[in-house]
Amino acid sequence: MSWTVNGCVSPARARTESISTNARQAGTARFTTAPFRGAGPPREQGTRAVSGPDRAWYQPPRRFAVYARPVPGIAPRTAGAGPMDLYLLRHGIAISRDDPRCPPDPERSLTARGVIRTRRACRGLRVLGVEVDAIVSSPYLRAWQTAEIAADELGFDPRRIVRDERLEPAQPPRAAFEMLREFDASSVMLVGHAPNLDFIAAHAVGSAEPVTELKKAGAALVQFDGSWDQRGVLTFVMEPRALRKLRKLID
Repeated sequence: MSWTVNGCVSPARARTESISTNARQAGTARFTTAPFRGAGPPREQGTRAVSGPDRAWYQPPRRFAVYARPVPGIAPRTAGAGPMDLYLLRHGIAISRDDPRCPPDPERSLTARGVIRTRRACRGLRVLGVEVDAIVSSPYLRAWQTAEIAADELGFDPRRIVRDERLEPAQPPRAAFEMLREFDASSVMLVGHAPNLDFIAAHAVGSAEPVTELKKAGAALVQFDGSWDQRGVLTFVMEPRALRKLRKLID
């Protein structure tokens, strides 16, 4: 699936209606009336995420604009030039720790089932119009493999994927934002682990409690108004099952 380059290709209303229709046809999304806005300091690393029902929902972003991937003669988006998107993608199903053949944790790879389901979920992100200027992955093998699959489905050059230790499971969420400030990009995807990504989402919206509970190959979007230092808005959280259903619209 491809989109027109040269900036925004459709008005916000038309884009919102299009995605709303797709989600309803797939029977996968529950719409909310307002994005989540948290309050208070972030929860410290190591705190257990809150539990909740198995659900998927989608809140259309305040502004929809599909931008060109970097091509000769067209400048990519630059940080601070409008809405900034932070996509959080958890790695797919990996070899179980209970498996006698399980390698050390950093070397655990996706299973064959994990590869298939992750690809289908990432294809669902493509249906939602996701495009990114940068992909940053935990150096752990299962996260790196997930990042490569996401890059392939989203038309992103896998050679540009960045590995960063600040996305390892034990890292505090503030480390991720220190890293984000190093990128001249307005749409970044972080590929990592739970509950680390849930803590990053909570930190982004200024919540003292986790506001997401990402499943394997699940994704969330937090939007910022021109700076990673601003309090973000949790725009959507998608269950992997919902994303896999959405991909059927283009398969």
